[in-house]
Formats: sequence, structure tokens, C-alpha cells
Amino acid sequence: MVLPKHLTSIGKQAFANTALTSVVIPDYVTTIGDEAFVACAELTDVTLPASLTTLGNGVFPTTKLSSFTIKAPQAPAIEAGKLPLQNLYGTAITLHCPSPAINSYINDEVWGQFATITPDADSFLDGLVWALDESEMTAVLTAQYLPYEEVEFTMPNFVEAYDQTFAVTEIGARAFSELHHLERVDIGSATVIGNYAFQNCEALRQVNFRNVETIGWLAFGTGGGVVMDRLTELDLPATLTSVGSRTFQGATALTKVTVRASEVPGAVANSFVNSTYSTATLYVPQEAIEQYRSHAAWGLFARIEAIPTRIRGDVNGDGSVDGNDVSALLEMALAGGVSAEQAIVADVNGDGSVDGNDVSALLEMALAGE
Repeated sequence: MVLPKHLTSIGKQAFANTALTSVVIPDYVTTIGDEAFVACAELTDVTLPASLTTLGNGVFPTTKLSSFTIKAPQAPAIEAGKLPLQNLYGTAITLHCPSPAINSYINDEVWGQFATITPDADSFLDGLVWALDESEMTAVLTAQYLPYEEVEFTMPNFVEAYDQTFAVTEIGARAFSELHHLERVDIGSATVIGNYAFQNCEALRQVNFRNVETIGWLAFGTGGGVVMDRLTELDLPATLTSVGSRTFQGATALTKVTVRASEVPGAVANSFVNSTYSTATLYVPQEAIEQYRSHAAWGLFARIEAIPTRIRGDVNGDGSVDGNDVSALLEMALAGGVSAEQAIVADVNGDGSVDGNDVSALLEMALAGE
């Protein structure tokens, strides 16, 4: 059984005395209540999420469990006695955890009591931990292990595992949380950014949101005195449909917020920190200005203006198309990670991507004086 996404807690005795044989608990769940799976005698396999912080009393007793799989990159703080080490036959239960975190679990006073702790190799690929859905053939990034020297990250669009290809659809809850050295990120094909996904990433200065539809609460939030003051601009795509509570609570230095959606995305008054509404200008499609101004949340921005019209090929934004734009486009194509705003002017040949073909097309334009 795969529980619904965006579930955040499982209540007391929620699945008690049911005929479940396996259960995958989604990455948004932080709490599992007392005896949630008590007397599920046929339960043999459980996958616990990276987001888990609280486990109740007697959650998994009297079952046929043979293994636990947990996605958390560090052993969660769980009280002693709350994890079953044997099933109803007295057989020791095996714990599977992310490969780089295995020592964290082995050395933990509670998790370390499992007789066998092994790496969950299937979900750990090239430093990234994935939740793979073989029925939908989709992948959700649940954790990562980026070296300190890597300050940029581009989400892959696909994941190869089990000799199959999974489409990347989501950045899971807390996937990049506390990654203090991350400066630039490209969301790739993911359409969902989970709760707390980039919390306390104080070095973050650029995000390419691509085709994101939903951004969860506190996705770019901060806490414990951390300030995300290097992120000064946001360019949110036309695909955006909703922004959660306190989503950009940590982005205190914003001066420009661009939303390209003609249909006003859902948002709440505290989606942004209060000061943003007075210090940042909100740019929206010309035809939707009045709808944004009348919205309960977006309308809090003191300055709401139409997105400026840009000339295709005017890459450096000086109002003309010439050799300087060719040089700027060449640098952009080599660097990759083009934002939605940049793509409007940089995709010169209109094929949906920015590459060497656009450089050639722009060079022809500049020479022809178009």
C-alpha cells in the first residue's frame, strides 16, 4: 500500500487490525501515532520516510515484518523500545538505510540495536536518494549528499534504475534542507517542490524554477537565526499554480518577484515575509495585472507592474541586437541553467532550448542588422 502524497501524520491505531502486507509511508509524514499498525499480522515490509521525526508507542508489534527501509539521511531521534527488533516468529528484522548514512544508524543507540543493518542500494544513486514508483515510473528526490565544493546543482530529468527509466517529478520534503553551501539550483523537470525542501540554504542566490507547479510551505524558509539574504530575485514560471504558507519566509532580501502565470496562482498572506511586500516589485503578465492586484495575497505587494517586453536576441538587455549579445549568448549557452526570463530572449531560433544553434542564429541576425 502506498499512502497518499502530502499526508503529514498517521493517527493512533489508523491501520490497526488490517490485512496490509506492505506499506510505503510518503515523505511528508513526520509523525506516526501509537499502535498505528498494531495487529497487522500480515505486514511484512515497511518503508519509512526521510521526514520522520516522531514514532509512537507500539506502532509495529505482532506482525510478520522481515525488514524496515528508512530513507532518512541521518538516524532520526526515536526513543528506545519503539522499534520492533523481531517479528512475531522471533526472527530478527533487517534494517535498510541510505548507503552513506549506514554508520549513523549503526552507531545510534536505538537504531543500532537491529541485528542486521544494510544499505538500501536501490534508492541511492550517484549521491542522490530517490523514492521510485514502479507503477507510475516516477522518481522523487528525498535526500542528497553533495560535496561541500559543489555549489551548483541541476536536477536530472530522469533516473535509471532496475534497468528502467523513471521520470523525475518532485523534490521531496527537506531534500536540500540545511545544505548551507548551495548557491545555484536548477529544478529540471520537477513540478513539485516539497515542504522545507531548501530550508536554511543561506548561500542560495539563484533558482531556475523551470516548469514548477507547486511550491510547499517553508520550502525556502529559515530558522535558528539563519538568513537567506543572497536570493534577491525570483522568476516563477507560467506553470505555477500554488505557493504554500511561509514558502519564501527566509528570502528577506527580495527586490524583484516575477510571476509569469496568467492565471493567478494560489498563495496566502504569509507566503512571503512581510517586508517583501514593500521592498520588492511584483512583475506579472500585462493581461492579469488587475487579477493580481485584487488577490488577497499577491495584492499585498505595494508595486505590481507588467513584465517588461524583451526583444528576442537582446541577451544583454541594452535594447539592441549586436555582437555584444552574441558574446553574452555564447557564455549563457556554455554555462547552461537558463532561467525562464533569459529563455525568452535567448531562444533565438524558437526550438525551446538555448544552445549553439541559437548562437549561430543570433550571429546571422546581428550581421543582417535585424
